[in-house]
Amino acid sequence: MQFGGTAVALDSISLNIAEREFITIVGPSGCGKSTLLYLIGGFLQPTTGGVTLRGKPIIGPSPDRGIVFQRYSLFPWLTVRRNISFGLEELGISRAERDRIVAEHVRLVHLEGCEDRYPRELSGGMQ
Repeated sequence: MQFGGTAVALDSISLNIAEREFITIVGPSGCGKSTLLYLIGGFLQPTTGGVTLRGKPIIGPSPDRGIVFQRYSLFPWLTVRRNISFGLEELGISRAERDRIVAEHVRLVHLEGCEDRYPRELSGGMQ
């Protein structure tokens, strides 16, 4: 699956999950965990390939599958940088100090290079 025609989110994924089997999907932020779950839930359609359940294509949400959405506390109209600096600016912290704190926190969560992206441009884990 591609986002914005530029980045491949998932490639060559194949899962066989037995009935009543409990699985866990783990991986680093931005690796496609949420995308995979949204595909299985029927909330996204793959750009290539397909998603099936019991041999039938998943074409939308259905009562036989459930998903618990992640809840974000971000301002969707602000970039990563502006989301991080919003509270600092409200407190009257100087621009230089805000920039230092933003850079430190971006580094802590490994989002270097994403400072000017909006929440909609990030994966669920990145948000």
